[in-house]
Amino acid sequence: MLGRKTLLCAALTFGALPLAHPAGANNGLTLIGTGAESVAMGGADVAVARDTSALGTNPAGLSQVRGSAHDGFLAVAFALDNTHADRFGNDQPISNWIAPVAGAGFAQHVTGTGLIFGVGLFAQAGAGNIYNHLNTPFGGQDTLRAQFGVLKLTPGLAWQATEQLALGAVLNIHYASFDQRIFPNVSVFDPQNPAQSYFGTEIKNASAVRYGAKVGALYKPEPTLSLGLTYSPQVNIPFDNGQLIANFSALGLGRVTYRDVRLQGFALPEEIAAGIAWQPMSQLLLAFDVTWSNYHRALRSQTLVASGPDDPRAPPTIASTTALDWRNQTVFAAGLAYSPDDANRYYAGVNYGRNPIPANTVNPLLAAIGELHLTTGFARRLDDLWSVTAALEYLVPNEVTYYNPQLPFGPGARERVSYIAINLMFSRRW
Repeated sequence: MLGRKTLLCAALTFGALPLAHPAGANNGLTLIGTGAESVAMGGADVAVARDTSALGTNPAGLSQVRGSAHDGFLAVAFALDNTHADRFGNDQPISNWIAPVAGAGFAQHVTGTGLIFGVGLFAQAGAGNIYNHLNTPFGGQDTLRAQFGVLKLTPGLAWQATEQLALGAVLNIHYASFDQRIFPNVSVFDPQNPAQSYFGTEIKNASAVRYGAKVGALYKPEPTLSLGLTYSPQVNIPFDNGQLIANFSALGLGRVTYRDVRLQGFALPEEIAAGIAWQPMSQLLLAFDVTWSNYHRALRSQTLVASGPDDPRAPPTIASTTALDWRNQTVFAAGLAYSPDDANRYYAGVNYGRNPIPANTVNPLLAAIGELHLTTGFARRLDDLWSVTAALEYLVPNEVTYYNPQLPFGPGARERVSYIAINLMFSRRW
């Protein structure tokens, strides 16, 4: 029987990478905003947060809801230049060039209590690229893909403690899913040099449910000035189910299914965000946010362990550890809203966060290297109950040339990202 080192070759050096949204379309793993107004203002929402998307941005913002509120939104991202290139002749765009995201929220003000209850369902995080016909380092073409997404159900509460101060908190119930294919049709065994052997893998139906929280405060020292602050602890998301299929055809075993798969080392980062919103005149609102994400602690390394093969001739366990070593990320967001009349509002925003991935751990499946986002949008009140908000988000192209020694692409590999996203939100107030 072959030893562990032989089996843990390049097929698993990709590791259990956290990969729904095109990679690079976010600040790290998380979306730049929640809801159309948040996105239209470049994600500068901590001190604004005035609709039910406050459940995802600053729960204290629910205090600004009067009566009942419902918001439903849909966003669609279109990849413009999300491409992987390397020394094997690849210069290929991703196949999943379109990605939808949806969410909804409801809030109810309890008359006479200063309490506002709400519940929302939002996309929390996600990434993932799909390459269906990539030239492999072993000859021929094969699939390289990973899809990771996190949805969160967020029951929450805000309390208007004083005329100036509101406090809020939400419970985040995270559902995460993960699928991955790493050249699943390739199987190479070199008895003279076992370390160069390669066995393609596929991970299917891995999922997890984990709990998190966010707390927030909104302080208005005067009617035209708002200060916001939020905190979210780290949420570890280990996957302890799913299946791994290893292509051991070169060993005469065909495809072997491992029934017990554990993926560890992935987490949503601890975050602290602060914001200020100022209304210098009745028609104009200016907002600025700073968000710090502790990716250095959340994404250090990831471990994949698979056991329980359906063929007794196969190795009983295969395992791999992948270094990630992400850097902490500080995101700066600025936005404005201009209302020429009671029925219309126009937005503009900018969002910048340095790519958190060091060059020696960049991966084509998780090329979350986007840095500068530009946004715009508008809102229109349709009648006494309904309004619509639309936002346009553009990721300015960014390219990274790298050498990740854990991957078989060699030096000079390149990842490029750029996309545009359209957000639409319908809101009802009564």
